[in-house]
Amino acid sequence: MFYQIEDLCYRLQQDVRQFSSNLTPISIIKPSSTTNRDELDQSFMYSQLLKEIILDMPYDDKAKKEYADFCRIQYAGNHQRIEVIDEFEETYQPSLSIWWYTRETFIYSTLNKALRNQDTEIVIKMGFFLRDLHCQIEQLYSKMKNHDRLNVFRGQGVSLIEFDKIKNSKGGLLSFNNFLSTSADKDVGYTFADSARQNPDLVGIRFKIEIDSSVPTAPFTSLAEYSYYRDNENEILFSMHTVFRIVDMQEIEDRLWEINLIVTNDDDPLLTNLTKYIRDEINGSTAMHRMGQLMIKMGKFVKAEEFYNILLDQTSEDDHENIAHLNHQLGIIKQQNGDLSNALEFFLKAFKIMKQHLSPNYSDLAIVYHNIGLVYRGLGEYPKALSYYEKALEIEQKSLSSDDPKLAATYCNIGLLYNDMGQYSMALSYYDKACEIQQKSLPLYHPFLSTTYNNIALAHKEMGNYEEALSYYEKTLELQHKSLPTDHPLLATTYCNIGSVLNLMGKYSEALNYHNKTLEIELKSLSSNHPSLATTYCSIGLLYHEMGQYSLALTNYEKALEIQRKSLPSNHQDLANTYNHIGLTYDQKDEYSKALSYYEMSLEIQQQSVSSNNPLLATTFNNIGSVYASRQNYSDSLSYYKKALKIRLTCLPSNHPDLAKLKISTIIVNEKKLLSGDASMPLSNPQTINRKNRMSFESIRLWFRLFIVNDLAPVVFLFLWLAINIALFIGEFLNYHHSRSYFYLRSLIFDGLSIARAAGLCLNFNCLLILLPVCRNLLSLIRYILPQCITQSRFRRFTKRLFDQHIGFHRCIGYAICFWSILHVGAHIYNYERLIDVHNEYQSLSSALNLLYLQSSESQINPFDRINSNSLHIGTMLRTTAGITGVILCICLMIIFSSSTSLIRRSFYEIFWFAHHLFIIFFICLILHGFQGIVKSQINLNEHNPEICASLYREWGINQQCLIYPRFSSSKATSWIWLCAPLCLYILERFLRFIRSLQHVEIINIIRHESNVIEIRFRKKFMSTPQPGQYIYLKCFSLSIFEWHPFTVTSAAEETYISVHIRTIGNWTNDLAQKFQMYPQDIPRLAVDGPYGSAADDVFNYDGVILIGAGIGVTPYAAILKHIRSSQSNHARLRRVYFYWICNTTSCYEWFAEMLQEIERDFRDRINFLTYNIYLTKWSIGQARAVIRNNTDERDIWTGLESKTHYGRPNFNIDFQDIINEDWQMTQKRHIGVFVCGQKPLVKELQCLCIKINDHNSSKNRVRFYLNKENF
Repeated sequence: MFYQIEDLCYRLQQDVRQFSSNLTPISIIKPSSTTNRDELDQSFMYSQLLKEIILDMPYDDKAKKEYADFCRIQYAGNHQRIEVIDEFEETYQPSLSIWWYTRETFIYSTLNKALRNQDTEIVIKMGFFLRDLHCQIEQLYSKMKNHDRLNVFRGQGVSLIEFDKIKNSKGGLLSFNNFLSTSADKDVGYTFADSARQNPDLVGIRFKIEIDSSVPTAPFTSLAEYSYYRDNENEILFSMHTVFRIVDMQEIEDRLWEINLIVTNDDDPLLTNLTKYIRDEINGSTAMHRMGQLMIKMGKFVKAEEFYNILLDQTSEDDHENIAHLNHQLGIIKQQNGDLSNALEFFLKAFKIMKQHLSPNYSDLAIVYHNIGLVYRGLGEYPKALSYYEKALEIEQKSLSSDDPKLAATYCNIGLLYNDMGQYSMALSYYDKACEIQQKSLPLYHPFLSTTYNNIALAHKEMGNYEEALSYYEKTLELQHKSLPTDHPLLATTYCNIGSVLNLMGKYSEALNYHNKTLEIELKSLSSNHPSLATTYCSIGLLYHEMGQYSLALTNYEKALEIQRKSLPSNHQDLANTYNHIGLTYDQKDEYSKALSYYEMSLEIQQQSVSSNNPLLATTFNNIGSVYASRQNYSDSLSYYKKALKIRLTCLPSNHPDLAKLKISTIIVNEKKLLSGDASMPLSNPQTINRKNRMSFESIRLWFRLFIVNDLAPVVFLFLWLAINIALFIGEFLNYHHSRSYFYLRSLIFDGLSIARAAGLCLNFNCLLILLPVCRNLLSLIRYILPQCITQSRFRRFTKRLFDQHIGFHRCIGYAICFWSILHVGAHIYNYERLIDVHNEYQSLSSALNLLYLQSSESQINPFDRINSNSLHIGTMLRTTAGITGVILCICLMIIFSSSTSLIRRSFYEIFWFAHHLFIIFFICLILHGFQGIVKSQINLNEHNPEICASLYREWGINQQCLIYPRFSSSKATSWIWLCAPLCLYILERFLRFIRSLQHVEIINIIRHESNVIEIRFRKKFMSTPQPGQYIYLKCFSLSIFEWHPFTVTSAAEETYISVHIRTIGNWTNDLAQKFQMYPQDIPRLAVDGPYGSAADDVFNYDGVILIGAGIGVTPYAAILKHIRSSQSNHARLRRVYFYWICNTTSCYEWFAEMLQEIERDFRDRINFLTYNIYLTKWSIGQARAVIRNNTDERDIWTGLESKTHYGRPNFNIDFQDIINEDWQMTQKRHIGVFVCGQKPLVKELQCLCIKINDHNSSKNRVRFYLNKENF
């Protein structure tokens, strides 16, 4: 409790200082016996060097004013703080530095935050105060009386990680990287340490520090007479970078420790050696020169440029050596910032001064030559770069010793140049020379050594030695952590390089982590148009490309391209690389025209900027060859592959993975070229044919054949359905158009009546049909019974193919309902307008009919004749049952139709499900719609002949022929008659599904396969055994009570369980996989509905079958192959099985590899019965190398089968011709079923091929192919 406001304020200020003290940075150095390179802290070295230069810098009142102005900007709007700043500017003197430091104002917080965050800009701004504070402490320290030993205490919190480092460093060195406040009162230290434990992430530590006056140490002083506040804690203040040795430590309580330190002048010898070397490297004539050098070393290029510009303004025009040096340093800064054109300008200016005013052998001239070469290399002008490097080397070899580090730097850069030129062996020879010199002459952890390791790693990466490259990159990173600040741009470069190698090794998640570290540093330290940023974006794009996320890849490539176009010449090699990357991504997306365009832009640059045997040129030739191969232009493809192979054979080792991959591609394309030339029909892509000859007769004929011949059964049924619709419409239209009962109504609304009623009849007819295709149990029953009644296989196939298209027919009916509804509504709107218009007609038949309601209610024909004409408007329709239900019907229809798009259906299934169940409201409103009876027919035709009386409307009731007025009655509602039967069937269907969903499903096992596939094995009572190729519906109650998803059964009928393979690529499947993470501890409840038949039901009714599965589409045929293996003798007709499995990753083979091996072994005796054709469409460099290495093995490296995996895509044209030409020992015509489960382009290609082959062989009448595709 506080009784004085001053005491409360003082306590709050102490708490703020405690919070700040918990953030005080600590450098820890392990004892020599356990020194590990990972433990050396480079921040201590750089902050020590920064302090040394600041202490030597000249400051005046201008520095104080600049700092005060800076603080006013920081505290704008804080009037109380601004007043203190004004006071500081007016009254501050060096002798008051401690007083101002201990006063809880902007000084203490700003200085400690800057030191904690290593914010060099603020530290330099406060340099005058830092120097004054250090000097005052040093002055007071020199006046202190000698004492034997003094113990002081400090309490603070440290992070758990930092505490572990301290615990493992007993006997080592420790330094606080700021001014250290301690107290002679141990209770004060305990209080601060104990309060730190309130934060669960901190450990409270009371440091007990022993000071021995006999040992010279960093200065310290008591603040008793100089502090702003009264001395309640006997505060002792140490200057920056005081070094302590860790003597002992003991635990006081939980998360509260006491650590004994002793002030020492010891230092870590390795760190001291490195600090001394860098101190010598940043040597200069003034402290400002040294500060500029240090800023460059720390990667603070903006601040460095500021210092050098000040020095340049202050330098005399006659001081040629200094002006040349400053221009050279500004060139280095521009070059590091990626501003190569301005860097070259500064270097050439320095070079010109040196040539005119200095000795030709002047040693710095070699450095300028060296850096000019560096810029030309960055600009891609390699001959010029090499020329300047050689000039630098010539001077250095004359003026420097053989082990001078400057000589090593030149060797390194010449090596980099050869690396860029693709001459990797030559590059490594120069790196070896550089490394030999640096290991002799540089400290162990010098940054230059890490640069050389980085270059060696780069050469090994380009040569395909990824393990070796990663090893050298890790050495680079290890050294950089010890010698560079944590946000230095060189660290970002190394992170990027490691990420690139990990990407090539297929370790994508690790690679992405390193690239994100790179981007984080570069966005902080580099300009927005720096070429290094473009390199990083390219690397991230390449990673996303490998992960198959092509949109993200293109986004990053475009960011890179934007930077490169702004910062690089138009013919720079980096632009060519980026164009190549973009082309590669479009290639993978099958957008071949765009891919080829980008490849050609890359090739144009490379042919200007690199030699004819550069590996980069080979990469572009390879990519162009790949595009032509994909477009089945094998001649051009082979030409480009040969160009690429010629280059790579000259510059790559024989075991390089790129060489292996290119050899495979060349062999594949060469084989396809030869095969396509020998085939009886030329190989062609039907999509390409249609594009080139879109309006040609041949393309129209092909489309007709695709639509009519291949799907004859559905097409016949479709035409029958269309014919019924048309017949119903015409019949009903003519009925209302000619019927005498509607003569008078026609006279009012003309043929609007006929159109509306005809469209309504067709609407009822289609509503009758719409539910039947989704009655899965009904279809399964018919699918099972009907073939039993049909003996001929041709008609059996006809009926089965009809049911395979049930979802397509459901969609067609839906479109028809929309069409007839629009026509019906449009006609009735017209009718309504006509019925309103008759109110304005006088002395006409229409006006006479409009006034019939005055006679009797049975004489009313116009439902709106009693309403005042001034009150009639479109809203009047809503006063009728027909109008209200009509609006509801339209709304329901719009919602149902719009939610049926593939995007809504796949991404928001429950919206689709609920929207489709609006059909219940739709059907109810449709039944009610006709009950009001707005449309009326005449019922007294015998008493009142409309054909005679229509012209005598003025004499109705008078003329003998028309004494009786016409009387009308509402037409009877008929919609309920149409809808009754399908509704009953659908209710029964839903009831059966509901009963099945209640039945218990016993999950036997969950198996997780590669490529995000899970296999679920289960049993269910009262469920019929699924036949090969059939599918079931699954529902997981914990995910949704509505969603059912279809999956092909992958188990054979003979197995004791049912299994499905599910690939987790969507929201529902991913969520399902998450639910099974806890199996068997937590098992989600599943419901199973089915099994239901599919196209694959008919697989055993052919002489031969071709089973084609793409990726997870192989699942229907896995069950078929299992069944064939289990019951070999039960399918006498089936003579040949050709199995195709097309995958884009080898991990897919793990799903069924064991099963395929067993089947291959079991059918070894049945020659030619089962043929495996497994294709890999995408492979990595490492996989290509493995294929070359294991090409002679008896079994395939990926599947373990005797049949080897093919690389690329299958040429079905050639394969189908081979099947035709095989000797089946059959005299009669062969019927071959082609079963495919894959994407639309694959299905369309096979459709076209089957039609063309069937047409070609129709005269020979030997073989016919029947395409069957999965449609569930």
